[in-house]
Amino acid sequence: MANVEYNFLPILNIISLPCIVIILNYILRNAIIRHTTSLLIIVCFIHNIMCTIYNLDNIGQVKWVWLELLPGLKIEFYLEITSLMFVAMTAVLWFITYIYSLGYFVNKHQELHTRNFYLYMSIGITCTTLLGFSANLFTLFIFYEFLTLSTYPLVSLSKSVSSYNAGRKYLMYLLFTSTGLLLPAIIITYMLAGSVEFTLGGIIGFNANPLIILILLAMYIFGVAKAALIPMHSWLPTAMVAPIPVSALLHAVAVVKAGIFTLIKILFYIFDVKHLHYLVAHAWLGYNIVQIITIVTIIIASLYAIKQNQIKSILAYSTIAQLAYCVMTLSLFSKKAIAVTIFQMFAHAAAKISLFFAAGNIQKATGITEINKCLGLARELPFTIILFMVCALSIIGMPFTAGFMSKYYLIIEALRDNNVIWPVLITIILGTIFSTCYFIPIIFKSFWSVKDINIVVKDIPISMRLTTVTTTLIVFLLFIYAGNIISYVENLL
Repeated sequence: MANVEYNFLPILNIISLPCIVIILNYILRNAIIRHTTSLLIIVCFIHNIMCTIYNLDNIGQVKWVWLELLPGLKIEFYLEITSLMFVAMTAVLWFITYIYSLGYFVNKHQELHTRNFYLYMSIGITCTTLLGFSANLFTLFIFYEFLTLSTYPLVSLSKSVSSYNAGRKYLMYLLFTSTGLLLPAIIITYMLAGSVEFTLGGIIGFNANPLIILILLAMYIFGVAKAALIPMHSWLPTAMVAPIPVSALLHAVAVVKAGIFTLIKILFYIFDVKHLHYLVAHAWLGYNIVQIITIVTIIIASLYAIKQNQIKSILAYSTIAQLAYCVMTLSLFSKKAIAVTIFQMFAHAAAKISLFFAAGNIQKATGITEINKCLGLARELPFTIILFMVCALSIIGMPFTAGFMSKYYLIIEALRDNNVIWPVLITIILGTIFSTCYFIPIIFKSFWSVKDINIVVKDIPISMRLTTVTTTLIVFLLFIYAGNIISYVENLL
């Protein structure tokens, strides 16, 4: 990669666009003008990101110091491949969710909720973008917190008692863990390294006390509650009281993926990777403690998912388990592991947002939100149920889906280390069995149960149907181009 260049224009060219969408959603009253201009700007946002990714090898690393509060304490942004890929994923799915929402919030009595939804969604995406381009822990922490605060109104959007309770729990978990664990960890990092700048290979070296490093690692892992590792996970299922578009974008893509992205930055850009790998691998009876946390999370979350009857609750616990796979990949501590994790984020985001969209289509057409009411539903909504099934198979990890390639590359990377391959392999097998157990009842009841004669089916808006098809197609495209994506990211690290 080229040397770092200090130039604000390439960064401003990207981050200014979601800010414009915020302004438009706040000042424009005419819905048609507001939505049309917002979508056009989001397309420009995606275009600018994709062009930057394509030309990154020539551009090199670009930094912009926006504000220096104190010596060594700067709000600073930079462009590099992991940031751009993360923001690209968020931008594309923002555009698709925006279109989906036009059909979902179609009723006139929902106009106020609709305006609030688009406004706070654009604020949340802007915070996610700024978090993605953060050049140091201080900047990342600021926008990590802003992301929490800006998405709280979306969790409580319906203004019901349950939504307010969910919002309070959402704030409590994310703010308490970030201020009680993440912020102190950042302060300790500054005391140890004299810096909080992101540097590939790490800033905390071999001279640090091993016990302090392990404690610091635990503070970071559990302080980043957006990654939803057990026991910091219960905010996620509770937040599913929010409308489908909120759950789809923020709690299957932006918020939880911001947690995984934050861990990528911490594990590979703050810690000395080789030293950390050795310490983690020998910290507890010779076992990798990060992998133990992820294995426990996958098993417990999957068992909870099996017990659920609400479709959205199943998807929520499934998300917790799938996020743990991403952290498991990171625990392999290699450049390839970063690239594979980025792909896993893509694969899970595409499949999970499709599942939420399909669940929203079912709810819109029939009012059904529970598994035991999906009797013979495939006879009424065959296309929607098929799309749901395809994306469920991707989460399970069946061949010819993005989820299969996600697990395949995890296994390939784990084969480099004989100490981790068996725990990884056994966990993937168990996780596949569990995910089959919680998705099969929905599919079985929809296709093979006797039809419920009381089901009344309404038309699904075209925007909801087209976006569900689009995200499902992305699942197959990711299967085809998995190797290219991983190689491209790895080469630019």
